[in-house]
Amino acid sequence: MPLLDRAQIYQDVINAGFEIFYKKGNTNHSTAASVFRIIRAIANDEHSVLPLGVYLEGEYGLSDVVLNVPVVVTRKGATKILNYKLLPEELEALHVSAKTMQKMAQEVLTNSLLLVAPRS
Repeated sequence: MPLLDRAQIYQDVINAGFEIFYKKGNTNHSTAASVFRIIRAIANDEHSVLPLGVYLEGEYGLSDVVLNVPVVVTRKGATKILNYKLLPEELEALHVSAKTMQKMAQEVLTNSLLLVAPRS
């Protein structure tokens, strides 16, 4: 059995959304399907593991950032963030993504003149 080409899988995932957009002109269906799946998991108290954007407070060594990570979804919503052991290069890439998201969030706050109350 051939080994997986991680670089190719990574590139395919990045390009998937663009391909859908270029072929259909939008990605509304996939967004609606994702929301429906989350609602179904909550309504049926499934305890399903789904990728959700959640505020991280130490998971994966990250804090003060929202990223999509595996989460257990129950009737109460996102009840547990699963902290999987990642390969060093995967963890490094996740940290790079987190820094990028934090930088973008700060730029939006700065450039939009939004006032945010400090955390207590």
